[in-house]
Amino acid sequence: MENNESLFSPANPHFFQPLLTDFESHLTIPATFFSKHIQGKHEGKTVQLRSDASDRTWKVKMEGHRLTDGWKEFAKAHDFRVGDVVIFRHEGDMLFHVTPFGTSFCEIQYVYSASHYKYKEESDVIGEESSSKLTCFSQSVTVSNLSRGAVGVPLDFASQNGLNKGRRVIALRNQEGKTWESELKTTSSGQVFICRNWRSFCTASKLKVGDSFQLKLLQNKERPVFQLCSRLKGRPKKETLSEEGDKTENPRFVKITPTASSLENGKQHLPVHFTRANKLNRPGKIVLVDKDKVEWSMKLKADTRSMYIIGGKGWKSFCAANEVLAGESLTLELIRRGRIPVLKFCSKVKKETLTEEDNLGETPRFVKITTTASSLEIGRQHLPVHFTRGNKLKRPGKIVLVDKDNVEWSMKLNEDIRSGTMYIMGGKGWKSFCAANEVVVGEPLTLELIRRGRIPFLKFCSKLVFRWSNHRLKQRLEDAREHEFRD
Repeated sequence: MENNESLFSPANPHFFQPLLTDFESHLTIPATFFSKHIQGKHEGKTVQLRSDASDRTWKVKMEGHRLTDGWKEFAKAHDFRVGDVVIFRHEGDMLFHVTPFGTSFCEIQYVYSASHYKYKEESDVIGEESSSKLTCFSQSVTVSNLSRGAVGVPLDFASQNGLNKGRRVIALRNQEGKTWESELKTTSSGQVFICRNWRSFCTASKLKVGDSFQLKLLQNKERPVFQLCSRLKGRPKKETLSEEGDKTENPRFVKITPTASSLENGKQHLPVHFTRANKLNRPGKIVLVDKDKVEWSMKLKADTRSMYIIGGKGWKSFCAANEVLAGESLTLELIRRGRIPVLKFCSKVKKETLTEEDNLGETPRFVKITTTASSLEIGRQHLPVHFTRGNKLKRPGKIVLVDKDNVEWSMKLNEDIRSGTMYIMGGKGWKSFCAANEVVVGEPLTLELIRRGRIPFLKFCSKLVFRWSNHRLKQRLEDAREHEFRD
């Protein structure tokens, strides 16, 4: 039966289960479903599970109403998490097709990686995976790879089969047996592409934009042959970043904003809360996957403040491949692949500009403040009363500022007892924060308030440069200083 058939087809009874805190040890089949479709009809003590993530069939032991041995391995391979909802569609003979939905209640779309490939020999042992060499990889047809006539090959697949060096003539073969001569090319930044006759292959194989497919390496000698072994029509739903999904203890998504300097230097900082929550605290290899599922190998490194991606020209090329410019935000999803973390491109957000409507509500998100020589020198910056009262920032405590490179700066939020106003106290950190954002004395900067648990975050949005006469600048600074130290 086709995988894209309705989940609610009467011919295929199904049940769903939300994943609770103990889901890794077992999964319980609802009593009504068990008594109606399993009890007395099947004598076996194992079930078979399949999904769209790979063509592998997993054998899992069934003890009464519970799926036990083998379930943990299946859940781990599919990166199931607390809060996900999993639908089981019974396809007969104790074979279930499994479809997971994330916390945003959209179907989870998997990046096809080493854990999702077909192996030469599938083990019959419950829950066990074979360590054989990879023979298949999965990809999708996109507008971009059709227009440029080239499709990416996953890096670990190419590496394991020795296909990641220089150029090589290959053959593409569809399910009808027709063959096209093609070429495997490795770029200077390490990406591997199948090019030449890619569009012709897709047209003849009836592969359209959005469709997923699998290619199998039949022979790897002088002229490797890639056989189209399966295809799946595209689905419109995709997992997207939601506010609820990013409030979990281990946030899967991260939003970063490349700057002109980060693109030029090939260095992109990651938010501290994201790297700490996901234990990305060790330097090593990291893989980025662009919108066309092309993989980019980069390095994850650490400095005194945070972890950062260093990719040289690769970082700028990755952003260009996703049509992301300086100042535009992009959302990445963390996907585990063994020991190597993978960040998959999800979406981009155009540069947000401050409008009057943003601050007309009872709880204004944005605040504009102007630095003075004294505020930078003593490391103390007052916040407007309407902003702190509107957002109930009335208790002293910790506050975090996020600069233009997404580096986080921990400071204190204090109260001036004499005036009743709240102010940021950061010592030398406040001056360094302004310098990191290229803000000098007299230039206003706009910050956006972001709630993250009990700790308020103020994220740098933009700065505004004023060209005043010397007299007007002097008067403005004196007025600001007088307001700051008023009794």
